[in-house]
Amino acid sequence: MQDDVRQLLAAIRETANAERADIRAQAEREIAKIGERTEAQVKQLRDKALAQLEDQVRTESECIVGRAKLEIRDRLVQEKNEALEEVFELASKQIAAMDDFKTRKEIFKRLVQEAIGRINSEDVRLRIAKTDLALWESLKADFPTSISVELCDGPKETVIVETHDGSQSIDNSIETRLEMAREVMRLELVQLLFDVQTSGEKGE
Repeated sequence: MQDDVRQLLAAIRETANAERADIRAQAEREIAKIGERTEAQVKQLRDKALAQLEDQVRTESECIVGRAKLEIRDRLVQEKNEALEEVFELASKQIAAMDDFKTRKEIFKRLVQEAIGRINSEDVRLRIAKTDLALWESLKADFPTSISVELCDGPKETVIVETHDGSQSIDNSIETRLEMAREVMRLELVQLLFDVQTSGEKGE
């Protein structure tokens, strides 16, 4: 009887040990699978993080390059504008200092002719600087006698032609012409710099 009990207990232990071995082997297999999945997930996350980091670095690099290009362009515009201002300031000084009567007479005559030519009327009034009265007196024989003249306190070579009813007015003064030329050249300069930058970006 005791032998039977011992055999039964031995059989139970053997079965239990076998089941424990099976459970342990199955657990080890599951742990291995979990480890593989975890490693794959970690690798995926690492690759994603690296890709995001690369994108961030690329974006920041593009922003830095873009800001640098803008700063260079702005600096070029500023330098060119300063150069233009120096040129026009020198031109203004040279005009103001111009004392050759014959040269001033030719310039003044052309300014008046251009202004009158742009007015669609023969009934016009000419406004000139007081300092240019002598010029007009030497030239008025070349223009219609119907033109009336008014003196103003403007700078030399002030030429404003307008109809008596005020419907048309042309300011063809030297100062106005210089200012218009300055603006045109400044716009052309900015356009040129933008075109150069755009061309450079397309070629990259």
